[in-house]
Amino acid sequence: MSSARVLHVETRGSAAPFDNVRPKRLLVVEEALKSEVGHFFEYDRAVVEAHKAIGCETVVAAHGSVAETVKAAIGARPVFAKSSWDRVYMHPSAARRLAGIFEHNWLVYRALRAFVAEHGSFDGVFLPTVALHHVMGAQLFAARELGRGTGRVMLLFRNSLGQYVDGVAQLDPIKRMMWRRTMARLLPEVRRGRVLLATDSDRLSAEYERLTGQTLTVLPHPNFVVRGTRTSAFRADDPFTFGCLGPPRLEKGIDLVLHAIRLFRSRHPKADARFVLQWNEEVRESSGALVEPGQDITSDPGVRFIRRPLSSADYEAELGGLDCMLLPYRRTSYAARISGVAVEAVTSGMPVIYTSDTWTADLVSRHGAGIAVRDEDAENLAEAIGQMYERRSEFTGEARQRAAGAQKAHAPETFVARLWGAG
Repeated sequence: MSSARVLHVETRGSAAPFDNVRPKRLLVVEEALKSEVGHFFEYDRAVVEAHKAIGCETVVAAHGSVAETVKAAIGARPVFAKSSWDRVYMHPSAARRLAGIFEHNWLVYRALRAFVAEHGSFDGVFLPTVALHHVMGAQLFAARELGRGTGRVMLLFRNSLGQYVDGVAQLDPIKRMMWRRTMARLLPEVRRGRVLLATDSDRLSAEYERLTGQTLTVLPHPNFVVRGTRTSAFRADDPFTFGCLGPPRLEKGIDLVLHAIRLFRSRHPKADARFVLQWNEEVRESSGALVEPGQDITSDPGVRFIRRPLSSADYEAELGGLDCMLLPYRRTSYAARISGVAVEAVTSGMPVIYTSDTWTADLVSRHGAGIAVRDEDAENLAEAIGQMYERRSEFTGEARQRAAGAQKAHAPETFVARLWGAG
C-alpha cells in the first residue's frame, strides 16, 4: 500500500491543505466498466491517476466481464454480475421495471458488503455514476459500514432525474418518493461529513434539490488528460475541421448535424470545411426506425465517419485534429447534464457550437468561445457552422486565450480537494 502525503492544492483562489484528511485507500465502484471504450473507463482512470498523485491506493470494483487490459491499467476487479446501464430491467411491464430497481439496489448492497469484507477497509468508497438503481443500495451500505472501517461514502449523480418538458425536469411521482426517502435517510451522515452527495453540474444540483429536497455539492468535471493549449500558428486559409465525437445518439443531435451539413454545403460550396463524425453504432428514432447518413453525405470527400469504437489514444488523436466541436445536444436530455467532450474542447483551446440554455452554454460562457444555437434547429445550426467558418480565426484566437482558465477550473487537484471536503 502506498503511503499518503498531505495534499496541498490551490483552489478557488486560496490555499486548501488537507490537514486532517489523509486518504490512503479509495474504492471506486463502477458496475458498467467493462472495456477501455467509453466514458466509464476514462473517468475512472482519471480518478485513479489523480489519487495516485497524492499517494492514495485506488481499487476499482467493475463489471464481472471487465477486460484484462482494464484490470492492468487501473487495478479493476470483476465484481458485479450485471449492470443496470445495460438496460437489463427494461421490461414492458411497469411493475417489473419497478421491481428491477429494488432488485438491483440489493445486488449493489450485497456486492459492496462482500467486497469490503474480503479486501479490508477503505478511507472512501466513491460511486461516480449513481442512479435510482444504486442509491438505495448505497444508503444501506453506508448505514452498515460507516464507522466499521469505511471512512466516507461519496455519491456522484451525473444524470438528470427526468425528461425536461418546457424547461422543467419532470419525474414520475413514485420515483420521486423513492428518491426523497432515500436521500433523507442519508442526510444525518451528510451532516456528520461521512457521506458526500455530489454532482458535476450546478444545474443538476438545482434539479435534485427541487425534486429530492437535498442540496448537492458541485464537483468540477476534471480534465485529467494533459493535452495542452494549442499553440501552433493558425492560418485562415488552412482547412477547418468540425467534429462531433462520442457515441452517435439522437439526444446528442446527430440527426441535426447531418441536416446542417447538407445545408452548409449548399450555401458554401467552395468552403474548405471538413467534418469528422463518430458513427460506431446504430442510431434509431424512438419508433425504432434506423437513422442513416444518406448517400449524399457518405460520398462527400470532406466528411469522414469513424466507424469503430475509439480507445483513449485514438480518441485523443482524433480530438487533436479538430478545429471546432459540434455539440447540438437536445435540451430534453442535456439541459442540466454536463458534456465531457465540451470540457475537453475548452481546455484545449477549441471553439464550440452548442445548444443555448444548457450546462455546456454555461461552460463556454465562463471558459470558452463559440456560438449558441436554438434547440433542435438544424437550420440555425447550419447558420452557426457558416458563421464559425467565416470567423474561424477570431473564434479560435479567443478559445486559445481562455483555455488556461478552463484548465485551472477543471484541474484534477481541484476535483480531489472538493471530493474529500478540502476545497
